[in-house]
Amino acid sequence: MNKRAEGLTRKESRVLEEAARGETNKEIAQALGVSVPTVAFHLGKAFRKLGVGTRQEAARKYLQLFATK
Repeated sequence: MNKRAEGLTRKESRVLEEAARGETNKEIAQALGVSVPTVAFHLGKAFRKLGVGTRQEAARKYLQLFATK
């Protein structure tokens, strides 16, 4: 399944991927070369698109949708 199929942008998908690995917003920001508020912004948009309310739910949904089998 294509990550774009869920309506996620590349940046949202990348941020979710890192969050699913257990990275903090600060660690994600450093890895992607963006600010912590930018990470929070992308996570918030992804949460809405995935219909989840927490980081754990988002990580779980991301892994269900995009984990390679």
